[in-house]
Amino acid sequence: MKGVWKELGLKPLGEMEFVLADGTTIRKKISEVLLELPGYGETYTCSSW
Repeated sequence: MKGVWKELGLKPLGEMEFVLADGTTIRKKISEVLLELPGYGETYTCSSW
């Protein structure tokens, strides 16, 4: 995923903790990106890497 982030010019805004299905806790860097999807218009999404 880091390659995709770099290609899009995204920079981490912070870190967030996620709990996986097996109960494992991980921390990932997060960023925000504006997407425009056909039929949905513009919307924000949060991405992790």
